[in-house]
Amino acid sequence: MGLLAGQNQYSGIYQPTEAQMDYREAKGWEAFLTDNESMNAKGYRLIDVESSQVGGDERIYYGVYTESSLKDSLGISLGWEDFVAMKRKMAAAEYTMVDVHAFALNEFDTKYIGVWVDEENDHKIAKMTSREGLDRRIKNMGRARYKLKRVHVLSTPDGEPEYIALFHYSPVQEYNFLHYTESMEDFMREFNERIISKTRLVDYATFWENGKKYHLGVYQNGDYDYRFLRNADKKVLDAEGDKLKEAKGLSLFNMNVY
Repeated sequence: MGLLAGQNQYSGIYQPTEAQMDYREAKGWEAFLTDNESMNAKGYRLIDVESSQVGGDERIYYGVYTESSLKDSLGISLGWEDFVAMKRKMAAAEYTMVDVHAFALNEFDTKYIGVWVDEENDHKIAKMTSREGLDRRIKNMGRARYKLKRVHVLSTPDGEPEYIALFHYSPVQEYNFLHYTESMEDFMREFNERIISKTRLVDYATFWENGKKYHLGVYQNGDYDYRFLRNADKKVLDAEGDKLKEAKGLSLFNMNVY
């Protein structure tokens, strides 16, 4: 794919799968919707969405796809209340949200993007204005057996991030884990320790708070070979991804652009 967005850095989580995977990018929301419909027609559904600004109000949208007999649904709304209403409408239609993305247009307006799959599972979405609030919400949801699946960190014009968390209900009493730190060295130390304890990184984000850069990871139980490529130029990420596919049978499942 050839739409490189300035000096953005890219990270990717690669996992083993028997299903065919694909990755797409498109300039502009309408072009991305058209591309998504094309992928659906080929038997693929969207599992991860990202975007980056490329000048003015233009954005590039990135999608990770898996081959699947299930349908996806992709929606966008202006404002949190409208997004929550969309989520409830989709849940009533027995769709489950699998990813969330958002970006601020200005100090007043924010666009929220949701990805749903045509498969019913009880789930919750919440927005917090602090990491302390996020931690409390994760603990409270865990007691009710809702597992953390995704955290999207929304960068706001005032420099104070907001945290959008997606939870899926699970009858099994097990927890997913959240880790954030300023130090990539510390992040990778945690990453390697969790490999030994049989937990795997399933979501990663980089964000700024009070002039400091942070790294955030969501971990869940798992024991499989996988790789985490970070802070790479897009061409480097693509090349390394091709090598992992050929040598290890690993495919891109989750990406972060910043």
